[in-house]
Amino acid sequence: MRTRISAPWWALPAVGLLAAGYAVPISLVVGTSYAATFGWIAAAGLLPVGVAVFARMREVPKVKVRRWALGPIVVAVIATFFVGAASPMYQPPVLERADYVGEWAGDGVRLELGAQGEAMAEKLPVHDRSDVVDRCSGHGTWEPEEETYGSRAGVALTILDCEGAQLRWEVAGTDERPELFVLRGDPDAGDVAVLRKRVG
Repeated sequence: MRTRISAPWWALPAVGLLAAGYAVPISLVVGTSYAATFGWIAAAGLLPVGVAVFARMREVPKVKVRRWALGPIVVAVIATFFVGAASPMYQPPVLERADYVGEWAGDGVRLELGAQGEAMAEKLPVHDRSDVVDRCSGHGTWEPEEETYGSRAGVALTILDCEGAQLRWEVAGTDERPELFVLRGDPDAGDVAVLRKRVG
């Protein structure tokens, strides 16, 4: 594909945007800090692309390009490791049952969780391995679920009319602004749907 913009101007920002996007689901699922996750991905992607673009402009042989790229990549990965190790590990907020009660909305989805365990859901995503294929709405019940190995604490919905919909939402955000989220598709590069609790 040809473009009027020279490669050095668009290649690095494009890879940087991809790294920023990929870091979101990975940091949410794994629980690492976003900055550290982005740093690892960027170090493994931006530097090789940058060196390759520079070499292409200078018509440098491929063997020399590999040698040029290896050193900066190793340094960047090691530096990112130490920065990530020194950064405090993200911890999602701990919500009591009463904290879930209320209206949650975002990404076209709306949940109303009642104090007596009643639930109303609008446009819950029904998806296959790669994309959302349908939306479902209905009434049912909800229960808080504690953290288990491999999954965070969250809320489990029972909506009889929504078989196949995403019925478990996990906690994210902060104590001041809690969120519920689900990851759709590939755990490494899927689409994250986020609900925020409405105040007032």
